[in-house]
Formats: sequence, C-alpha cells, structure tokens
Amino acid sequence: MADFEKDVIAVTDLRKVLIPVQQRVEKLNDTTLQAGSEAYTAALIFYNAVKGATKAGEPGMKNVYDDLQSRFPGDIKTNNAFKDSK
Repeated sequence: MADFEKDVIAVTDLRKVLIPVQQRVEKLNDTTLQAGSEAYTAALIFYNAVKGATKAGEPGMKNVYDDLQSRFPGDIKTNNAFKDSK
C-alpha cells in the first residue's frame, strides 16, 4: 500500500509539471507553424516576382528563376519529380 501511495503522489507531482510543459510545447508548435507559413508566403511572393521579371526579360533573372524553380514545383500532379516511376 505504501508503494501505491508513493506512485500516486509521484504521478500527481509529475502532472503538475507535465501539463504546463505540454501547453508550452503546443504554443511553440503553433508559433513554429505560423512562422513557417509566413516565411513560405514571403518566399512565394519573391518567387512570383522573379518569375514575372524573367517573363519580362529582365537581365539576370533567368538564372535566379531557374535556381528557385526546383523549390516551387507548381502542380504536384503535373510535375515530373512527383510522378510515379512505374
């Protein structure tokens, strides 16, 4: 019985620490997802600007566009890199 009481106390004490830690982890995860989404949006805006500059014939933009193109494959269904190799 004494061991049971020790285990119950240990679980109770651990939960007092665990619950706030889990809440912080959830907030960190939410913040990470939000920051990643904002970074991707900014990168996509930049990519589309470079794409437009390339189409407009701006000097030097073709090389930048070619470098970025692999990171923005477009429609996954039509992109060869994502097609089945069967």
